[in-house]
Amino acid sequence: LRKRDDAGVDLDRLVEEAENHFLRALLAWGSTLVLKEFLKLYKYQADLFPRYSALVGATENSLIRRYNQTSAIYLSFPVEMEDETILEAPGSNNSTTADKASLCDCTSLDKFLTRHSVRSVDSIKVVLEAKARLSMMTGDFDAALRHFLTIGALHGPLSLEEVEKSALHYVMGDDDGLDAVELPHAFVVSFIENRSLHRYLLDSSLISGQTPIFALLRLVGLDLVGGLLMKNCVGATEEKKQQRATLRTGSTPREEHDEKRATMPLDVVAAQLESNPKIYFWYLHSLFVCKPELYVSFPKTANPPTSITSLHRKAFDLYIQFAGEKRDSSKALQGVETYLVTQVETPLLSFLRVVLPLGGISAIEAGKRLRVERKGGTGVSHVFALELAYIMENFGNKSEQDSRLILDLFLKGATSLMHAVAFAQRSKEYSSTLWEILIEYCLKNSASKQEAASSKDGSLFGLLLESAALSGANLAYLVSQIPPGMSIEGLRPRLVAAVADYRWKLQMHDGASQVANTEKVDLLREVSHRARRGVRYHPSDRIKPPEWTKDDSTAAREQTGPPTVKVLETLPRNLRPRERKDHSFLAYALPYQ
Repeated sequence: LRKRDDAGVDLDRLVEEAENHFLRALLAWGSTLVLKEFLKLYKYQADLFPRYSALVGATENSLIRRYNQTSAIYLSFPVEMEDETILEAPGSNNSTTADKASLCDCTSLDKFLTRHSVRSVDSIKVVLEAKARLSMMTGDFDAALRHFLTIGALHGPLSLEEVEKSALHYVMGDDDGLDAVELPHAFVVSFIENRSLHRYLLDSSLISGQTPIFALLRLVGLDLVGGLLMKNCVGATEEKKQQRATLRTGSTPREEHDEKRATMPLDVVAAQLESNPKIYFWYLHSLFVCKPELYVSFPKTANPPTSITSLHRKAFDLYIQFAGEKRDSSKALQGVETYLVTQVETPLLSFLRVVLPLGGISAIEAGKRLRVERKGGTGVSHVFALELAYIMENFGNKSEQDSRLILDLFLKGATSLMHAVAFAQRSKEYSSTLWEILIEYCLKNSASKQEAASSKDGSLFGLLLESAALSGANLAYLVSQIPPGMSIEGLRPRLVAAVADYRWKLQMHDGASQVANTEKVDLLREVSHRARRGVRYHPSDRIKPPEWTKDDSTAAREQTGPPTVKVLETLPRNLRPRERKDHSFLAYALPYQ
């Protein structure tokens, strides 16, 4: 029908409906166990895309008809076919012959479909769909997964270019909505989870022409594959070899086998995705965001594994290669409120903050690479200004010349006065010098903007005052540096707001100090009360003094033997001995009770 010249939209729709009817009929004639499994898979699909909820009802009806049309219904008592009952066969424990049997010969039908796919290339998609269902009916779930992935490689709803574009948008924090497309095979992810088929995704020879993970990306989209990879991600293979000897006790060999099948070592997945740099970049960034305990956090080791540090170096190159508009630090800060500018970070800057202290990437080499990308210009280029300033500030020589260069990167590279003011405020050693440079920069640029006017434009100096107020700098000194005749729009409201903010912070500090003093007094009172509280000890409750309280004389007395101790029994008040005033304290403290 597709080859006819008069084939139009209506004919294509009829062909699609015929294929769907064939697949539903094949599923209904198959084993009831597969019907139950597809019922679970379609429910998963309907939760993601409500349009496919009709498949759930159709599968339930097929399952009900199978039970009503077979002899198994006469061997059990009548039951109501509710949702919970549908998942279990009447009067069976998922092991009856009726559940396992199909109403057709799966082997013969599989051979027929293979011959038909050779004669009609246009029907290869529906043939693969049918062969996947037949493989599930015969219990060959690995072959079923191979057929589903082949559909993704040959007839995936998403092209590889669309997946790559979506991956870059994910890393850069944009939402392009590519994965919002309804995907008819989204249930394959649930199928992999239910049958623990994760390890087959790591077999590059599972399908021909494309790696399994790439085929799965085209089949179900980036979001679902990313969730699958992150959920089942484990450490590098060399770490797993070290931990193999310390497996949990009491686990059966079957449980250990299932656990091994459901794990996906991050270095193995990365090796499979390395052939596509954009998707490889997306995977490494997902590890950085979703799995920091495996990728950038190593509390039990002094040095991270070599396999992880090699991934860090590759990720650093990819962050630079696919930075896009984030390469320009000034564009990355555009449209951001002044008080939020210092909190904005590019993906590369966030990566460097975490990875550089680990030692896998040398800060010197990273700085050289960024300078090469900037083409040697410190104050001319806007490329990677924030990243280079961070490396110089935290891993540089901390000299006055480096401080001037960092300030120049903030002012001219990132064009962010707020970053420059914050740096001058936290750089205690050269703070006065940096503030002089800042004031001179603002005055010079304000004068150059309006040379022929009667009064100088002080808009830049006004921004300096606003940034200084947010950073807690000395506003009185800055106000004294305003030259005569400079017009600063909104100067009085800015100063009033700065003073009000300062008073509010001062009140918060005083309130916190009062609360801390009150809590300190309460704690001291409780400790004093506990110290005065008496404790009764019996002869059997004697505590051996710690070793550090013993001296040579004590050791000598222990060698000669313990002295005789007379223990006073509890006596009435009128018969108790008088308390001695010249008592002495113990050399060690008694424990509280």
